[in-house]
Amino acid sequence: MTVYQTFIDENRKVLEKNYQSGVNWEGRHVRAFELSPVLVDMGKILASYADDYKNRYGSPVGDDGFLGEEWLKMWRGLRGLLNGDLGNLDGGTLDAALFAMARAAGFDDKELE
Repeated sequence: MTVYQTFIDENRKVLEKNYQSGVNWEGRHVRAFELSPVLVDMGKILASYADDYKNRYGSPVGDDGFLGEEWLKMWRGLRGLLNGDLGNLDGGTLDAALFAMARAAGFDDKELE
């Protein structure tokens, strides 16, 4: 599975679980996510970069001692932006998707602290 698809699937997985709990915020989040606001686009672009890297070099970007660190800086910056105004997006759902994406890009949990 690609890093990009992991980002999308993790978002759906969290929402499907919450749909079953009867919480009503998920509908607003799904509509906002589908409109592809800037933060969602940034996640998609970061995931696409990781996929392109793996296709080009045959290993995950997380294994690259230089570019992996730069990718991780961008990932951390994106996570930090989740503390701002997200409109109808749910920050917890996006955060879970970002963690899944980073793991798929070759980073372990210790690197993501």
